[in-house]
Amino acid sequence: EAAKRRATRTTMEVVANALDAYQLEKSSYPPTLSVLTQGATPFLDERKGTKDGWGQELLYQAPGASGRKFDLF
Repeated sequence: EAAKRRATRTTMEVVANALDAYQLEKSSYPPTLSVLTQGATPFLDERKGTKDGWGQELLYQAPGASGRKFDLF
């Protein structure tokens, strides 16, 4: 369980960095996480994925609640 939690935290950090990179280039956050792995120069390596340590897809929403730029859970 501890390893799955660590893997999830690491994945969330990588995805959050990719979301910020996307926003810097496109001036908005993507509509879905899958957009990050598409295109000639993807923001996120598809092999890294967007799943947590238990194999469930991360959930994403932009803008986030309470004024946050996005929510990732």
